[in-house]
Amino acid sequence: ATVPDAPTIGTATRGNGEATITFSAPANNGGSAITGYTVTSSPGGLTGTGGSSPIVVTGLSNGTTYTFTVKATNDVGDSIASATSNSVVPATVPDAPTSVVATGGNSQASVAFNAPVNNGGSVITSYTITSSPGGFTGVGSSSPIVVTGLSNGMTYTFTVKATNEVGTSVSSTASESITLATVPDAPTNLAGTAGDNSVALTWSAPAFNGGSAITDYVVEYKLTSGGVWSIFSDGVGTTPSANVINLANDNSYDFRVYAVNAVGQGSASSEISKTPGSPAQVLIQSFSDLISPSIATAVRITNEGSTAYEYQYTWCITNADTNLCGGGDDIFSATAARWIDPEENFDTTLSSNVSGAGSYWFHVRVDYGSDYSYASQSFTATAETTITPSGGGGGGGGGGGSTIIPTVPITPTIPKATISAVDFNEDNIVNSVDFSIMLAFWKTPYPFKNSKVDVNGDRQVNSVDFSILLFHWGKRLSVSQANFVKILATGTQKQPYLKQEYV
Repeated sequence: ATVPDAPTIGTATRGNGEATITFSAPANNGGSAITGYTVTSSPGGLTGTGGSSPIVVTGLSNGTTYTFTVKATNDVGDSIASATSNSVVPATVPDAPTSVVATGGNSQASVAFNAPVNNGGSVITSYTITSSPGGFTGVGSSSPIVVTGLSNGMTYTFTVKATNEVGTSVSSTASESITLATVPDAPTNLAGTAGDNSVALTWSAPAFNGGSAITDYVVEYKLTSGGVWSIFSDGVGTTPSANVINLANDNSYDFRVYAVNAVGQGSASSEISKTPGSPAQVLIQSFSDLISPSIATAVRITNEGSTAYEYQYTWCITNADTNLCGGGDDIFSATAARWIDPEENFDTTLSSNVSGAGSYWFHVRVDYGSDYSYASQSFTATAETTITPSGGGGGGGGGGGSTIIPTVPITPTIPKATISAVDFNEDNIVNSVDFSIMLAFWKTPYPFKNSKVDVNGDRQVNSVDFSILLFHWGKRLSVSQANFVKILATGTQKQPYLKQEYV
């Protein structure tokens, strides 16, 4: 007997740190039965033995290229080595990727990660991102990878798997959770107040901020008559208001607002139009004439702006507080205009007409730009009455005297007093001047420098006197009444008459 012939090499197949080699027994065993086979790797000289094909060689390094030869052994010895096998690279699936970080977008997320340190001995061909919840996936060959189809406002986490020629790794550790965001909805309730060369805007935050906090608002404006939109430079801020300045008075402007978050700028709000002008304040001071048909009202208009401005003001009389000027139910209406310097008070008396005695409302409106100031006050108009002297004539050359006869006696429900009794400054009308005089003596000790303020003569200036004053508020002595009072004040019969009241 002699040593066997060399085996015939077959195929080497890689595994995880190993290779499986097939071969065929030699045709000539050398005259002695073959007792085993030995497979040897190159490089490394690692071996595997066995009694038949195939034989596995272990201990190989994944990622290293190997070839193999086989020898046959009988009782005499070892054969020569077979021919060299095909080359193989042992490998396994990659380790899991690491450091997974997700960044939200509009219905999507961008997921970044680090490739695994160990690719399993085979080049990684792809990565797969999976969302939770939903199981939405994204596939790519490198970091980052975008996952689409997600829902804005939802909270997600993400895991990553790596794939090579051998297979797919286990999942990575999940990323921290994120809530997807998009651009915000449009701001709502945009409103504006015209000012002097300015318009003060206010609005409400969007109903949905896109899943990301609002970081700024962008205000745009343009001339209503044309032009392009301009951004008002007010810096960065989240307060839902802005005062747009450096506008031209009496020019109409359009305004709109956008909300901004980390994703971007949302859609525009609805538009409004405003015309800046010098702001005004209007005050109804008093009624200097409440005897129908003519009504006289003292009004003050103040220019609160920084420039002179021509104000148009409208006044009217209606029968209710809610019936405003121009509403179709004006009893009287008139309009005028006036240039007023900055911080100037314009005092005027506005004349109106009513059809007769009764309760009414006086309204006055001052327009500046597209805004206005407004005031209203109720009043009671009285009918003018006269006190007519009457006399008797004597026959036969006899003479006649004259007797003053009041025409309309009234019995009030509060202590009696003549209009002249509460007309403290004797200007023939009971108004705010008399009220101011009474306040000056309010609850002060007796005696009073102006004895008329103690209307009911109880040595106190209190709510009783105040009620009497209010009862006569706005009443005016007619010419005949004024003369009548003057006669009484100089005549011998004045006291009995002064204790009666006539309107």
